[in-house]
Amino acid sequence: MARAAGDYCQGTYSPIVKKFMIGASIARQGILAMAPAAGNAGIIPCTTTTVTNTVGLACDSGTYTTTQTSTGTAAFVSCIVNPHLVIEYRMSGGATAGTSLSNQDETTGSAGGTVVTTGAEWSSPTVDEGVVWANQGGVNANQGQYRKVTSVSSTAGTVTVPFDRAIAVGDDFLRAPYWILDPTARTIQFTSDLTEANAAIAVGTGGAMAVVGFRLNGVADSYVLACSNDHALNIATL
Repeated sequence: MARAAGDYCQGTYSPIVKKFMIGASIARQGILAMAPAAGNAGIIPCTTTTVTNTVGLACDSGTYTTTQTSTGTAAFVSCIVNPHLVIEYRMSGGATAGTSLSNQDETTGSAGGTVVTTGAEWSSPTVDEGVVWANQGGVNANQGQYRKVTSVSSTAGTVTVPFDRAIAVGDDFLRAPYWILDPTARTIQFTSDLTEANAAIAVGTGGAMAVVGFRLNGVADSYVLACSNDHALNIATL
């Protein structure tokens, strides 16, 4: 099932779970919840591009209603509230959860291992300051390696630190608009169900999240690890 998962808590030994009344329906576990604003009756889910004043990661779901019922009108959802909870998001190749990333097939080659040239656009949406890596489900002599993209053109992404081996025509690469703790790439845009990271958008697009790591594999099993960068219980943000 496609959903975000709490990976680990920085600075604590275990997740802290608290139950909150909701002010809007939270459809499923794995959605980041935000503190109520004026007029909200309780916590509300994040949106695809907004993650402000975060409360925590929902552990279950709840349906909001204002219709009185003798069996219990108010609904509650439990959340992991650790401010430095690291959340693992599967990278989706589009706005719909479960979409595979697009393989990038090398068309030119780079003996110095610094330029990945493909038939796809690299500058719009821009991948500048994002990550490029050897597709572990494809052909590539640089398996297990990833690099930061430091400049782009319409057909290529350039890295400053070379891949260990020459890039050959036909090598398979993947890319995503994230880099670890980079201020330019300190955002994640979620899929429409709010449980995966839409990796097909431009660097710097989305809600306030601090990327802290990756699990980079193939088109369907690559992940970005991130913390909320705007948490209601955190006195400072990055």
